[in-house]
Amino acid sequence: MKAVIFHGIGDIRIDTVPDPDFAGMADMADAVAREPGRMKVQLEP
Repeated sequence: MKAVIFHGIGDIRIDTVPDPDFAGMADMADAVAREPGRMKVQLEP
């Protein structure tokens, strides 16, 4: 799929990235329940 990727200041490109991989049904339900076009991402420390 295509995604807008920030590579650095002044360097924003549209790149091909792998499709999202949902670990389980809970992850999928959480993504579907959110507003279309917006997805909250939790980063691991």
